[in-house]
Amino acid sequence: MGEKQDVDDCSGIREEYCPETLLEFHAASNEIFTHLFNSCLAAVLPDNLSQFTTPLTQTNTAMTIKKRHEVENFTALLIIYCKLYGINRIIDVGCGGHLVSQLSQYCKVVGIDCNEKFCQRARKSCTYAKIICLTVKCDGTDDQKLLEFFSGDEHDRTAIVSLHGCGDLQPTLLRHFSKLDHNRVPLIFTIPCCYHKMSNLKKKIFHWIMSDEVKKRSVSREVLPVSALSWPSSEKDRERHTRNFINRALLECLYDKRKDLPSFPCRKLNCHFEDVKDTGIKLASQLGMDENGILQIDQLYRTIYADHEPYFAYVEPFTLLQTMMQTPLEMLILLDRLFFLKEHGCSAYILSVFNPKISSRHLCIIASSS
Repeated sequence: MGEKQDVDDCSGIREEYCPETLLEFHAASNEIFTHLFNSCLAAVLPDNLSQFTTPLTQTNTAMTIKKRHEVENFTALLIIYCKLYGINRIIDVGCGGHLVSQLSQYCKVVGIDCNEKFCQRARKSCTYAKIICLTVKCDGTDDQKLLEFFSGDEHDRTAIVSLHGCGDLQPTLLRHFSKLDHNRVPLIFTIPCCYHKMSNLKKKIFHWIMSDEVKKRSVSREVLPVSALSWPSSEKDRERHTRNFINRALLECLYDKRKDLPSFPCRKLNCHFEDVKDTGIKLASQLGMDENGILQIDQLYRTIYADHEPYFAYVEPFTLLQTMMQTPLEMLILLDRLFFLKEHGCSAYILSVFNPKISSRHLCIIASSS
């Protein structure tokens, strides 16, 4: 990308300083996305799906604007499809409580999650739904008990739902869906996220490709999926994004060096620490350490900070490039999963279910029996 000055200027998205090849890549990726995305949208959808939205049945002040937008629109979509397919049971995989609470107003809902704390929270927010702590194995093996659980009893017609299933969860659910009796489980809705957490990224590309169709294509082995990002448009938002990126990365480095630290999700920590240099001492204080422990963590964190500070300037241009790459790479992954479903006799489509300016992870795979 040229010298450091070129990189820094490009991070500000001023075209006169951006390398021509980067601008060409951006234009080409948008063209590819538009063409492929339009060709994959459902050819026939109910008329009222074009502008679906429904108010939440109960006001939940704990929800962010983003989460509220997602829950409202996803609930409306699911209700319409469930009526069309005669669904009387929904399984929400990776439930957090908000979606389960809304869906339970309309039909029988079962929420499952591998984290008991999340399950407890969901049980408190929704007394109508059944919440089960259950781990979905994402190692590629068959799980007969899980398949039986998805199928329900003879009176159930079930839809499987996963809102922002992390890493390997979406491909795992799609593999399970392809093996189910579609008279009992005729629908699945799944929106992926965190592609970078897929377990087999360090292997050859063919280990994460699901379909025979994509395996036949000339796909570079260097292509790897990236996490979905939404590039912040204002200077203030970009500064905040860069600070949060650095803060989280430094915290992960700290946890790598101190495996004995109590679990504290790095994603949550960004909400609490504004001054990056003081993060170590604030973290240790929140973890309830004594004075000596706080001093040790603070010193270690400041050492990590000093070691990595020369690289801070590259965060913004790196995430800009990552954002540009996200569009064509995400479409490659989703197209592969569509081909897989169709190779297994399913009808499958991609639908943009959220406003991408509000939720960058807005592409939903909808599959049903042919």
